[in-house]
Amino acid sequence: MRKMLLAFTGLFLAACLNGQNGLPHLFVYGGVSAGAGETKPFWNVSKQHGKYTLQPFGAIGGIGLKTDNEPKTHGLRLDYGVEWAGTLGNESRGYLHEAYLEVANAWFLFRAGKKEEVTGNQDTTLSLGSTIWSGNAQPMPMLVAGTPGFIDIPFTGGYAEVNALLAHGWFGRGRYVKNVFLHRKHLHLRFGGDFFINGSVGFQHFAQWGGSSPDPEYGDLPSDWDAYLRVFMACSGDPANVHENEVINSLGNHLGSRCYRLDVKMTACSLGIYFQSIFEDSSGKSRPFNRDGIWGVYYRSSDRKKIVNHAALEYLHTTWQSGPVHNIGDTVLGGNDNYFNHSIYRDGWTYHGFVLGTPLITSPVFNEPGDMGILNNRVVALHLGLEGMIGSVDYRTFFTYSINKGLYVNPISPARGQFSCYFVTTVPSVLPHTDLDVRLAMDIGTMYGNAAGVILCLRRTFDPFQSLGR
Repeated sequence: MRKMLLAFTGLFLAACLNGQNGLPHLFVYGGVSAGAGETKPFWNVSKQHGKYTLQPFGAIGGIGLKTDNEPKTHGLRLDYGVEWAGTLGNESRGYLHEAYLEVANAWFLFRAGKKEEVTGNQDTTLSLGSTIWSGNAQPMPMLVAGTPGFIDIPFTGGYAEVNALLAHGWFGRGRYVKNVFLHRKHLHLRFGGDFFINGSVGFQHFAQWGGSSPDPEYGDLPSDWDAYLRVFMACSGDPANVHENEVINSLGNHLGSRCYRLDVKMTACSLGIYFQSIFEDSSGKSRPFNRDGIWGVYYRSSDRKKIVNHAALEYLHTTWQSGPVHNIGDTVLGGNDNYFNHSIYRDGWTYHGFVLGTPLITSPVFNEPGDMGILNNRVVALHLGLEGMIGSVDYRTFFTYSINKGLYVNPISPARGQFSCYFVTTVPSVLPHTDLDVRLAMDIGTMYGNAAGVILCLRRTFDPFQSLGR
């Protein structure tokens, strides 16, 4: 590990001195939030990479340094970035939001550190978010190896492409089980190339494993090479050193998703349809089209100046969970998958209080003090996202209606309905290289309550190193 960190440090210094790889830009931002209601509206908190607290009134600020290089056909591309962010209010904090070094060329990518990202086959900007990894929580430190997006499979003439990734990460401290590891991998295949119809299929696998539980029944959980291989293959634990629950089931907390997508590219626009499942055990994994997941359709115009140049409509369903009952006596039925919860990793599939998957499964930050884990994972939702231009100003807007049913073991009865809407635009400032982000959001319903809020954030970009590249 030490040699790897030294190697990345050397590449970082080389990147700083190598003008051919582009020079970093410096940015600073600061803003305020205000609103009516007990908390910020749902979309002013969710899918924001964990940057915002729930309190309606407060301030946010940050400073960072990043490169912004375009992919290259030949040679190495070296990217790096660091961002410190902070909030002021009832929950004041300051933390390192991003810090990463990325080395890539046309065929491979290596990254060390924490960087904002999402994964999956959903619409890029208008989706509810990936079922498993949506950009709802803060970036997590990890080591990543894979392809820089889709790349051509040799000898296919560009008509077959692959996108692959393998990562190891750290959940860190401050959790019920301390020092938990992340295992993450995906494999996506896309077919069609320059043909006007493209299709893709993919599989995503995530797991929480290792760590030290305060529950003496579990204690120190296996974290050696043998445990890693068992987690990689989603196999049972070694009966000699794990609890019987991890022998009956897979070692660790496993989550997965199958992804299917079809795209049609035309001169004036592109259209597509996609499905992304969600499962947590063999009962869900065994079904290629598990009924739980996200169904989506999208439209994107070639003319960006239209009032609506991009639209996505999605339907989310997570209420089935392979049925309401996991077992009757000694007979395992495989139901009650209880998404994002786990009997050992009691914080669940979360990071710093936010779920890592779709934010419609309610994050613990919305819980009452002392309530741990996920209290609402049986959700049905309809979501519409729109993008376009009004005059010379870009905008993005969401309209989301959800029905929230709680858990099989602790249902919300009657189910709670919630409508959430969101509007964001960036307005150019009279100051050079400065923009004003305006985020308006509103909630109406019984799940998250009634609220309205605004976030105003001024961002300034500097290029102090341009003279070095001349």
